[in-house]
Amino acid sequence: MKKTYLVLIAVIIVLIAGYFLFFNQPETEFKQSKIDFGKVELKDVKTGQKIIINQFDKPILLESFAVWCPVCTKQQQEIKKLHDSEFKDKFISISLDTDPNEDEQKVLEYIKKNNFNWYFAVSPPDITRSLINEFGTDFVNAPTAPIVLICNNNVKKLKSGIKSAEELKEEINKCKNT
Repeated sequence: MKKTYLVLIAVIIVLIAGYFLFFNQPETEFKQSKIDFGKVELKDVKTGQKIIINQFDKPILLESFAVWCPVCTKQQQEIKKLHDSEFKDKFISISLDTDPNEDEQKVLEYIKKNNFNWYFAVSPPDITRSLINEFGTDFVNAPTAPIVLICNNNVKKLKSGIKSAEELKEEINKCKNT
């Protein structure tokens, strides 16, 4: 009986620590990135078009996700709300699948199933490594709903967890003021 209580207490401690490590992180301020986003080339899985992140003159929401992740889908539904609103022309979204076990076909099926209509790419291993080096391993931990806001060649990692469409809109508006 004592052993069961000790195991239960250990599990509770791990869950509480996990919460503070992954879901209670403050967002960062805008900073100069170590990654040269001007050279990051991705392939949009819907069109096959090559995109370079800094080719856009709007703020960019760069999101890491995996097709198996329900938290990611919820976050993307919030992003979709922005794309379906009058705010749609104010920003660019790029959803980057960082799961090495997934491919373009899985991502294409996923975006069609969910009716998402923005850029989706499978992250090349060197880009994934660069993102981990810059933002830590939680950037490829899909259930933390990681998003980086890129603005005027500066980046800001947003807090972990699902961000509402309104929160994302506020962050994008702050970006315009940098």
